[in-house]
Amino acid sequence: MRKRIYSIGILLVAFCAVLVFGLKTEGTNVSETADSTAASEEADSTAASEEADSTAASEEADTADGQADFGDICKEEPSDVQSQEIEKDGDYWLLKWQTEAAIEYDGKTVPAKYSDEVIAVDYTDDLSMLECADRMNHYYAYRDGKVYYRQYHEDSFAQSGLWGNYAPVPGTEKEMVCIDQAGVKSELFQDKGCGAFYLIGERFYMMEVGNLYSVDMEGQDRIDYGMGEIIAVDEAEHIILLERIDEEYGSDYCVLDCETGACKSLSLQGMALDEPKDALLFCAYQDRCVYLQKINSTAKTTDLYAVSMEGEWQKVITLTPKAEHYYNDYIVHMEVCGDRLFFLYGGYDGSANLYQGGRIVTVKKDGSDYRSVQGPGDSEAYQADCFYLRQDAEKMLLYYPNKFIVDRGGGAYQYYDVTAWDISADTFYPVEMPADVIGARNFYIDEENNVLALPDPSGRIVKVAAHLEDFIQVLPDEAVEDDLQLRFSQFYYKNGYFYFKAEYSVWSKEDCIGWRDGYRRVKTQYYRLKLGEDAAQKAELLYSY
Repeated sequence: MRKRIYSIGILLVAFCAVLVFGLKTEGTNVSETADSTAASEEADSTAASEEADSTAASEEADTADGQADFGDICKEEPSDVQSQEIEKDGDYWLLKWQTEAAIEYDGKTVPAKYSDEVIAVDYTDDLSMLECADRMNHYYAYRDGKVYYRQYHEDSFAQSGLWGNYAPVPGTEKEMVCIDQAGVKSELFQDKGCGAFYLIGERFYMMEVGNLYSVDMEGQDRIDYGMGEIIAVDEAEHIILLERIDEEYGSDYCVLDCETGACKSLSLQGMALDEPKDALLFCAYQDRCVYLQKINSTAKTTDLYAVSMEGEWQKVITLTPKAEHYYNDYIVHMEVCGDRLFFLYGGYDGSANLYQGGRIVTVKKDGSDYRSVQGPGDSEAYQADCFYLRQDAEKMLLYYPNKFIVDRGGGAYQYYDVTAWDISADTFYPVEMPADVIGARNFYIDEENNVLALPDPSGRIVKVAAHLEDFIQVLPDEAVEDDLQLRFSQFYYKNGYFYFKAEYSVWSKEDCIGWRDGYRRVKTQYYRLKLGEDAAQKAELLYSY
């Protein structure tokens, strides 16, 4: 197949950090961009040949199971000296960030330490780990042995779209459906909503073309909440965080009490919006505390606030970028763990709105004990606007997509695509893990259609299903067109069943905009697959259009 469909993701993954927030984010990242230094004069610009001698851990991996060869052995000078900013250090070549990196502590810096001890990737077949993964996909909901989903039709989405992302058509009828373990389906009610939804208590909370609303289990007793979107849900506390549109200030962040129906503004009554021009963006939520950032485009500063559900505001930290940009630096991804906040502080630019780099930052919840390191940027082969926190009994490691070279001796060097920062020891390690798994933040499907998952902080990757296309119905010969593309998405797991969407598209010259590829939808199918069964089985087709 000639062309590949790329997810907009984070173009929503831009299916979501960037698009979910426009300028907005899922998390907080703080930091200051460091000035790059000139390329080493010692670097030999002549590309030498690469020789692929195997090393134990990488070469024995089974690609079909998602265990790829993560390291590329390089003899003498690496072939990508220019693109990867590699310079000579003694007897071997290093990425420039490895020779220059330092950790900043509240105004002082300490040299970073590097270890050639490789953190191995740990694959597992333990499907029980997927039970927590359902929190990441809100195209489904679960209650009392039944899975709920919205059933779409041919007129529900546009027939063409950039990158194979088809916009919803407003006002079209769909059905809310549930399915039990035995495969018995029941239609609950008709609905004109689209996208993510949540089942809390005895009500569905939904969206239709930007409008927020809720209905009971029979589709009755509708309550409208205005224009906006759901940004976080706390099912234990029966709380939903909403971002509603305010004509003067733009974003109004509200907390909805699902038990009482009361909806209270957190932002318009707070102290953060000194001026209407200040952008207020969501970063994270945990333990009845929402983290919001205020971006001052004039001063080029970012203030991070912790806001309680009672509306009390507390400034955590003020961030100021070191470098001048045409774009604003802000927190693009944030996670809360224990008494610390972890985030990326950087920005996006260009017609594709690509991440331009920044810093990885961690502080305590009160803003103290600031630590940061330079993160990868536009010199990397991928845009690393994500990270993953691995925790065990002894320490916490922050994984992020970043090239790391290890000297293997005898003039051989090995690349790894993921770096781990041991925050307590000021040490960096190479990690034997595919970088794209981190960016997916839960389920990930590789180029061979093997589905993997990184569902919890253990660092273990669950092998969900190999070659997913083998489990679905093949289109009839008469429906197959040249350049037919197949993309899987909307992964969900519950009670032994793996739910997913399969969509066929063809490249469409008429729908391209410049370098941005346009596609036309051919067929969309929704399935569930019983995991752990005979590989020869077929997935159950729920519906198609």
